[in-house]
Amino acid sequence: MKYKTAIVLFLAFLSFFSVSAQDYTFKVLINRGQNLLRTTDGKMVQLKPGQLVNDVDIIITSEKAYLGLVHKTGRIFDVRGAGSHRVSDLVTKMKDSKPGGDATSKYAQFISGKLTAGEKARIRQENRAVGDISINVFLPPSTELLGDFGYISWEVENDYDGTYTVIINDLFEDEVFTREVSENAIMLNFSEIENETNVFVISVKGTSQKMASPVYSIKRINEERPEVAAALEELKSEITGDSPLEMLLLAYFYVENDLLLDALTQYQRGMEKYPDELGTFYEIFLTNNGLK
Repeated sequence: MKYKTAIVLFLAFLSFFSVSAQDYTFKVLINRGQNLLRTTDGKMVQLKPGQLVNDVDIIITSEKAYLGLVHKTGRIFDVRGAGSHRVSDLVTKMKDSKPGGDATSKYAQFISGKLTAGEKARIRQENRAVGDISINVFLPPSTELLGDFGYISWEVENDYDGTYTVIINDLFEDEVFTREVSENAIMLNFSEIENETNVFVISVKGTSQKMASPVYSIKRINEERPEVAAALEELKSEITGDSPLEMLLLAYFYVENDLLLDALTQYQRGMEKYPDELGTFYEIFLTNNGLK
């Protein structure tokens, strides 16, 4: 009898937990501006990433505000500019907008879960520099690249106002690319660099001073992981990729598939357009992956 009672109580608990877990309408993923949430009891709450909102709540957005929201079904919706928005009205607008897709829902919920659970930083492998001043490139010692473009950036331990030389060798240590740059970053189109080995060994050196970075290995895999390429095309077919929330979805797609250079490149494109909306996510990404 006690055993049956325990089972009933346990099932009741599971049922309550399931309902409670879905007892919200939207979760806030991105918040820019001094945006508030007015609940049914009249309380005013400052919105922040991870905040849950319900149908009966009212969101009050400030001038030039931006909110990136994910519905409990996984669909995404964004709110721009100043105004007062009843959450139930936002649900109606979301349903009238472009239909959501499975891929969009998957990665929106992935980000949502990360905000709920928090992310643990990875331990970066040791990769020592040579020279009098260390150059730290924001890359893991080895990574894969799915796309054509890779954004490479770096920092130095001490002051340096000279130029840098970016050098790329192939797997056999033959030089396939070199370029002098004045900034501490470069956007590379790897499809334009002739390299039959498809492995790019990159390093950065000070042009006018003895200083160098470690070497970093980048392997292009555009034909080696067709299932990832297909999943990316599915995601891109469901979004325009122009909003802060959609750019964040793409970045998290690359992160989940261990494509850190693609993620870095996506974040850089996003930061050029939406630094306020994506800046915090970018810093967390760099820290959590041991890149900064």
